[in-house]
Amino acid sequence: MIRTWHVVASGYTQHEGVLHGCQRLWLSLMALANPHTVVIQPPWDHDWDNLASRISLTSDLRDVRVLFYGYSWGCGNGLVKFATALKSRALRINHAVLSDPVYRSPWFDPIPGVGHLFRGLGVLRRGTIDLPTNIGIVDWFRQTNGLPYGCDLAGANDIREPVVLDLPHGAMDDAPEWHRRCLEVAGLAA
Repeated sequence: MIRTWHVVASGYTQHEGVLHGCQRLWLSLMALANPHTVVIQPPWDHDWDNLASRISLTSDLRDVRVLFYGYSWGCGNGLVKFATALKSRALRINHAVLSDPVYRSPWFDPIPGVGHLFRGLGVLRRGTIDLPTNIGIVDWFRQTNGLPYGCDLAGANDIREPVVLDLPHGAMDDAPEWHRRCLEVAGLAA
């Protein structure tokens, strides 16, 4: 049975064909992979409900640890949907380390043919992402240099003060400070 899950969720413009900051973090975390520890790197729009089912079916539910590392829409969409899916199974995310979480509006997705034109409206919203309460500690990094904006966070049990970095949004998943904190939470850095 699996005891620990490390989940690295990438942002909207990131894909598997380009080596980006989330993939570099995933590569570093792969040092932890073994028969009892899973390290995965799903995209922001992953089927989070199926992943929550997989965790529920394959983990030692008495003491499973889920650690989440996300960037941009991987936070504003991925983390929110993943935590909600885990909560419905009485599971939690023990610790999340986020980089410039961006709100993603689901309202325009169902509009055939034009949904993609409006999908980016969420990046103009500098509001609050409401995190499910089954998330334990939340460490996060944000920038204030411009669009898209990292949003404020609310809801989770222990949201720490953000670390503000002087970087553009597109460089936030490469920030050494974010990588260092992720590796600390994973137990790979002193």
